[in-house]
Amino acid sequence: MLKKNLKLTLFLFFLLLGFYYFEFYFKRPKTLSDQLIKNSDQITEIKVASNEYVFDGEWKLKGSLLKLDQKKVKFLIKKLSELVILSKFASEKSEEYFSKLNKTLEIKYKDGLTQSFTFGDFSPFSKAFYLKSSQKTKEILMISDQSYFSGTYQNELDLSFQKHEVWRQFFNSHLEVLLDKSLSEQMNLKLPEYETISFENHTNRAFKINLKEQTMTVPPYKGLNQINFIQKVKKELAGMIIKKPVLTKKIILSEKRSDIIFKGDDNEYKLSYYVSLNNQFGHFVKDNQTSLVFEIDGNKLGLFKLNAQSFWDKRIPYNIDLTKLESFQFQVEDQRGTFDFKVNDIDKFEVSSDDDKIAFISTAHMNFLFHLVFNLSTFEQAEYVLQGKETKSFPLKVRLFETSLAIKIERDFIIVYDETRELVFYFSYLKDQIEIDFFDSLFQLKGEK
Repeated sequence: MLKKNLKLTLFLFFLLLGFYYFEFYFKRPKTLSDQLIKNSDQITEIKVASNEYVFDGEWKLKGSLLKLDQKKVKFLIKKLSELVILSKFASEKSEEYFSKLNKTLEIKYKDGLTQSFTFGDFSPFSKAFYLKSSQKTKEILMISDQSYFSGTYQNELDLSFQKHEVWRQFFNSHLEVLLDKSLSEQMNLKLPEYETISFENHTNRAFKINLKEQTMTVPPYKGLNQINFIQKVKKELAGMIIKKPVLTKKIILSEKRSDIIFKGDDNEYKLSYYVSLNNQFGHFVKDNQTSLVFEIDGNKLGLFKLNAQSFWDKRIPYNIDLTKLESFQFQVEDQRGTFDFKVNDIDKFEVSSDDDKIAFISTAHMNFLFHLVFNLSTFEQAEYVLQGKETKSFPLKVRLFETSLAIKIERDFIIVYDETRELVFYFSYLKDQIEIDFFDSLFQLKGEK
């Protein structure tokens, strides 16, 4: 009996000792002395696999023209500075702690000091991961990542696991993580150096814009204006996102879809867009001045998707400044006849009518109508515009500001025909929100059901 009590006492003692060890080593507040990397502001080189990231005024990929995102490199260094040593233990067989992740990261400092660390597996018990230094191969460190995590997590264990996953993903694709994803930055494209841009698309009509003179070879139809060319080009360039650089030795580009040619006084720069690399489908960009080839996001083709009308202001024109409008009157014509309406206060935007035949006016339908004809929200610009007299029938007409608009909802577009200027505007719309007969419910006459 005494032996059993002694065994139980010893068991409880070691159990409590284990809990104390866990609390003291794994949950105690960490100080600067516990940091894995103390002088992170002195780092001048980071080596991962065969890639060396070096600081020379700015962070660069050694031996490459590829540009790095400076903020992302600084964020990496900050994350390194927030790795904290929880504990250390010796092990003759360290491979069991590096079976799922075994990646080395080397750091150099201004004073010439070099550190090399191998990142290992995650430990659910300690909520930390294993790491070893090249200087002490038999010593295993338990590391906690105390950096901020913006994602969602279920509990503290899940948080620690996801932070370790970030490191695993970084080692698997570190160049893609640190790469500047802006195509214009990678290609060093400076708009002020160029006067004209030619768009030679295999599916659209070729055209040219002059950035200085704000002229183009395919001008807008009479009644429409041009938008600011430089602002439009900058916006589209900013949206062209690189997925990854093409680093294979064999590069055979085919199926060219577009050339964009920038010309200045004494220089010419060309961007070409292809949809096949080594007989594999994708979206690829190459210029005429470097050997760089990038795979880009097919949903963010930017300049490559533009046509001449991309530089037109495709809003319905009026001979009035809508921003100074306080009240107005308008007419609606449908199969029932022509009816007069008014808006007495543009800010409140309450549509009313003195016509005693009208029993009800739908606020929702009227609001939708004027979002369309005033080019608001999703109808800010038409998808495209055609010129000429429209012969098809329209179930609805709206007359306002000396302009007559015929309107029809079709399967793919809402068509607005400006009868005054003979311009046909095609607007996209959310097809699952409205039916083709949507405007039949603009208002209700007395006696109608």
